[in-house]
Amino acid sequence: GNSDTLVVFVSGDGGWAAIDREISKVLADDGMPVAGLNALQYFWTKRTPETASRDLETIIGRYLDQWHKSRVVLVGYSRGADVLPAMISRLPAETRTKIQAIVLLGPSPKVEFEFHVSDWLRDTNAGLPVKPEVEKLAPAHILCIYGESDHDSLCPALKSQPGVNVIMLKGAHHFDGGYANLGRLIIEHIQ
Repeated sequence: GNSDTLVVFVSGDGGWAAIDREISKVLADDGMPVAGLNALQYFWTKRTPETASRDLETIIGRYLDQWHKSRVVLVGYSRGADVLPAMISRLPAETRTKIQAIVLLGPSPKVEFEFHVSDWLRDTNAGLPVKPEVEKLAPAHILCIYGESDHDSLCPALKSQPGVNVIMLKGAHHFDGGYANLGRLIIEHIQ
């Protein structure tokens, strides 16, 4: 079981939307409480990978303590998946040893640590490349899930990295609404 595990879930630009809520519910029902970071609110203010990493460290420490857990699973969706690797790679080693698994749902090749309303309208190629940040996490246990018609996803490029498991699902970036199934996939993978 995962009774000693909690989840920190970093949302996409939609804020705390259906996908984030439903996956969190499946994880919580399995005994893993979920602390959420609403990326829409959080990245409305410009952040750096360093400040975002410190905030992640604070969240992990606070909830491990509050909920009496010893391990954490980090999940990011969309922009959440884009920012997580850089946030994790900058965590202190002691915190990183507590990470049981990392789940990236629909990550892109590049990320900016600031939200622009225009991001809703067009894809930008500006920002920090995500792949080198994921490479810094090796040999961490990473699950990368993407939709088969999500042609911009970073997942296929990560297949050769030790510890990375790539799963392609039907649909595009929103996985055709099969969110409970995503939650179950995550649970299976982190056992």
